Amino acid sequence: MKNQFSQIVMSVAAIVGLSVSLHANAEIIQSAQKAPTQNERDAKVASDKQTQAMTTAALQVLSLIDQGKSGEIWDGLSPVIKPLVSRDSFTQHILLDQSNLGAASKRSVVSAYRSDANGQSKTPKGTYYSIVFASNFAKGHGQELVSFRLDNDQTWRVAGYSLATNK
Repeated sequence: MKNQFSQIVMSVAAIVGLSVSLHANAEIIQSAQKAPTQNERDAKVASDKQTQAMTTAALQVLSLIDQGKSGEIWDGLSPVIKPLVSRDSFTQHILLDQSNLGAASKRSVVSAYRSDANGQSKTPKGTYYSIVFASNFAKGHGQELVSFRLDNDQTWRVAGYSLATNK
């Protein structure tokens, strides 16, 4: 009888514990589902606006590439990046990609992100914003990356372009 009573008490304790645990979990879930604060909403709007602006700028860069004006892109590169790649090298690389793949027919944004480089790799120290596009071309498809760098004068300038092909 004493053993049965102990089992019942343990069962009741387990049920009460489970109930308390479920209640605590429900409170955690409810707090996680609360409406965002005004600061959180403002940060999200600012982030969305920056993503839109940077995506528009990246599409302008891609339009210049499509028009064969990659030299103009190099002319506007971040002054921190210019010493790392010659104008000829930059434009020839893009021309080679264009000749291998043909004209672009469709581009879709895959991702857009902001990152900080500490300068310990080949990427100079600074804040960068990159937009990745899934791109279709006449002779294949791939991913295009357009990166910008926030320069000391607080202006975003092109920092790079690359194309990874999936012919």
